[in-house]
Amino acid sequence: YNINGSGLSSNYGNYLFVQATGNPTALSITTATIPLTITATQITKCYGLTYSFLGTEFTLTGLLNNDAVSSVSLSSLGAISTANSVGSPYPIIPTNAAGTGLNNYTIVYNDASMIVKDAPAGLSISSNTPQCSGGTINLFSNVSVGTNLLTYQWTGPNSFTSATENSSLSNVLSNASGSYSVSISNDCGNVSATTNVTINNN
Repeated sequence: YNINGSGLSSNYGNYLFVQATGNPTALSITTATIPLTITATQITKCYGLTYSFLGTEFTLTGLLNNDAVSSVSLSSLGAISTANSVGSPYPIIPTNAAGTGLNNYTIVYNDASMIVKDAPAGLSISSNTPQCSGGTINLFSNVSVGTNLLTYQWTGPNSFTSATENSSLSNVLSNASGSYSVSISNDCGNVSATTNVTINNN
């Protein structure tokens, strides 16, 4: 008797039943694969450090039942200590997923980015000193290297503080003379410097 394979459904998504070509009395049975997407996780690191992948920096879409992905091979040129911020971001490439039940899937791998940040460096600070009493002191800071977000912290005489890159003090008196320091930092490090300010009595 002929076997009609039309209308047959897969067995829990694991098999496909198709009428065998040129044989009306047989069905061909093939394993059905399910799409599984593995996406690497974005990573931020500091210049000068080496990032060692754990194999767990990924997310999954499409995994079914008790199937599992235990690890993924991950690589990036940004992981080495000499990878600098000029070439950032660097692709993170996932491959070779390991786990259970993965033969049931067609795996699609998506890259992510490794962002390399610089610690602040090359700090220069200055001011418009000297000034006369009643005048305005302007404090300036600049770093030649450093990736945002940068945090600024100025300190000085009379409990002066400021959290801006450049700062001003108006209507200053002679007791505002002295040393003003700024510390600039981000997640990768900090740098600091001091400048002297002179306020002359009129």
